[in-house]
Amino acid sequence: MAEIKTVVYMFPYPFEKRDYDRFGVETFVNSEFDVRVWDMTDHFVPDYRQWAKAIPDPVDFAGLRLFSQLDDILKAVNGLDRNAFVFNFLNVNVMSYPILRALSERGIPHAAFMINSVPSLGGEDTNGSLLGRLRSLTAMTQYRLKHLNWARVRNYAFKLSPLSKGVVSTPAMFIVDGAKSYRAAIKSGTPDERILKTHAFDYDLCLKAKEKPPLFKDPIAVFIDDGFPHHPDYLYLKVNPQITADVYFPLLRRFFDEFERTLGLKVVIAIHPRPIYKEPEQLFGNREIIRGRTVELVRDANLVVLSCSTAINFAVLLNKPTLFITTDQVNRNYGPMIKTMSNFLNSPLLNLNQTMEVNPERIFALSDAGYDRYRNEFIKMDDSPQKYFWEIVRDRLSAGVTPVLQ
Repeated sequence: MAEIKTVVYMFPYPFEKRDYDRFGVETFVNSEFDVRVWDMTDHFVPDYRQWAKAIPDPVDFAGLRLFSQLDDILKAVNGLDRNAFVFNFLNVNVMSYPILRALSERGIPHAAFMINSVPSLGGEDTNGSLLGRLRSLTAMTQYRLKHLNWARVRNYAFKLSPLSKGVVSTPAMFIVDGAKSYRAAIKSGTPDERILKTHAFDYDLCLKAKEKPPLFKDPIAVFIDDGFPHHPDYLYLKVNPQITADVYFPLLRRFFDEFERTLGLKVVIAIHPRPIYKEPEQLFGNREIIRGRTVELVRDANLVVLSCSTAINFAVLLNKPTLFITTDQVNRNYGPMIKTMSNFLNSPLLNLNQTMEVNPERIFALSDAGYDRYRNEFIKMDDSPQKYFWEIVRDRLSAGVTPVLQ
């Protein structure tokens, strides 16, 4: 067993304050690990910072290093010793191939992550029936064809080539959350003793939220903003969102007006933390907007209104009724996922281009079976530890790491 003294986070995207918090950096700093964060955004998407103009939530951390040149990344990898452990968040593709190959050749142990899972497009079929697998495959194929660009074609071609096989050594730790990711880890051939059962990050936030005072005492509904159409990931992935502010936000405002008249519930906006909005109050109809406290808003809400945010986990863990909404534009990119999520929870789904009528009896109904199944499949299995995510990981590291299998 190797004693770990240094932990390195490898990110292909901008590292922000919310990442510092959710990726447990402070847990390892307080446990006297040498903590390094490698932000490789400028290598993977060289023009991103110029396009984005600003990182909405920058962090001041002495261990953060920004990389733009591949040679500098490789030098840093080759400078690691065997007492280092890497949390690898790089996908296997053309751009990451030299980095992952160097990591493997150095014999540095690393963790692979399969967390924050969501249902498969077209529906989750845990029994693996042929019909279920075909339905999921068809939906996923349609989604990928809609989002093809040169970079994605190149990466798909790379994954089919011999170069992609065996690029990365077997993970010393395969970190999973729900039953879906655990099955995937087993299917990959990872030995069971290397699989670490944890949970989605959102489980930690729910634990902490229970200890905080309420934000609202009067009844509210919370709308979880997905960042349409201003999410910076569209720039990073070079994807056309096909969602325009001049169409999307007027529909939202009309729906919120109708919703509040019908149900008498104030709508509060849990604004997405990453987009940089201009005059967000006007976009959402001068409603109260709160940033960075989504879990507390869900905790205090009588109803959660959303499209396809992974913050669905908060509603499931806190047993809150959900109402899914979409539009014709949103459906072009996210229709299958929104439908899949709503079906999984047996929750109503409204296309605001077709209807804004809400049925009070329907929207406040909650499917215990659907919520329990979602929780076990995608958030947390019953036999995973009742501890914070990064404490589980830290304790495994402190106990020693099995040597790398090439």
